Amino acid sequence: MIKAIKNKLVLLGIVLILGGTFFVSSFIKQATTVLISSTQSQTLESDYEYGELSPEVTALIPRFKKAMADEGMPEKFLPIVLAVCMQESGGRVPDVMQSSESLGYPPNTIGTDASIKQGVKYLWSNMKMVGEELVLKDEKYIKTAVQAYNYGAGFIGFTESNGYAYTPELALAFQNKMSGGTGNYGDAKYIEHVWRYVTVGKPGGDNSKPGTSAGKGQFFYPLPAKLSDISGFDYRYNPISLQYELHLGLDFPVAMGTPVYASDDATVMRNSDVGDTYGINVVLQHTKGGHWTRYAHLSRTSVSMNQKVKKGQLIGYVGSTGMSTGPHLHYEVMTSMYAGHVNPRPFIN
Repeated sequence: MIKAIKNKLVLLGIVLILGGTFFVSSFIKQATTVLISSTQSQTLESDYEYGELSPEVTALIPRFKKAMADEGMPEKFLPIVLAVCMQESGGRVPDVMQSSESLGYPPNTIGTDASIKQGVKYLWSNMKMVGEELVLKDEKYIKTAVQAYNYGAGFIGFTESNGYAYTPELALAFQNKMSGGTGNYGDAKYIEHVWRYVTVGKPGGDNSKPGTSAGKGQFFYPLPAKLSDISGFDYRYNPISLQYELHLGLDFPVAMGTPVYASDDATVMRNSDVGDTYGINVVLQHTKGGHWTRYAHLSRTSVSMNQKVKKGQLIGYVGSTGMSTGPHLHYEVMTSMYAGHVNPRPFIN
């Protein structure tokens, strides 16, 4: 009898051990599945790459990487951080992130390393307030955190009714609220201004949304050889009007009469005379991608209105017509006829 009981106890122990092993194994398997699933779900809908950065900001990239690592901020946000730096200072003052005030100091009273450290810390803090899972999934949540870099963290709470998702309307509404309707509070178009320095694209997709790149090198280079532009897609003092304004394209200094080529298959939508401030210029509506391109200050054209042209086809020659200070090609990329200007550089990289 005692022997039989012992045998049953031994059998029961084996069952419990096997059952426990199965339970632990199942738990580990399920936990691993959940972890992998969670990691896969935490992927931005868009990939970010560096936009057009000044040499000063480019030189600071290693220091930004270190500050982000120290704060535990994922490096995938580096292009966003650099774009904020471009908007805040272009890297041309010691307080590159203009972050001294968030420390309670007067403007421009801290050095570069302190500015980078505090700027990264403040932006990452905003992202965590919005929600790490959210900012890792979609840029509309990143934009809330970035707008709060300009407005202050109060903007994040203001977007709660919209699930912390950014919209331009919410940015304007917050400005009106804080300024009592005068508009004298922060920059309601801060996101638009920052995103000028970010290249956005979906891998393997056709990105034709306004403000985004359709992919590196999508367009045929408009000149016979690649060269550096003398004026980029950025705010500058207009050399003729002396007004501080956004330069809507890239200016390439080249010799008079240099051939100019179509960026892609298109229809000629404008073939103007010298009466235009752009001088003799050609505007093309491209067959795919939803983009328009403009080629300005030409000496003459070799196309006519409504003509169909092919990628790389000769369309004109460099000149200095219109509001121009010398021979060059002014090149623009737009998302509609004469509007929705975006940085051309990623298209012809």
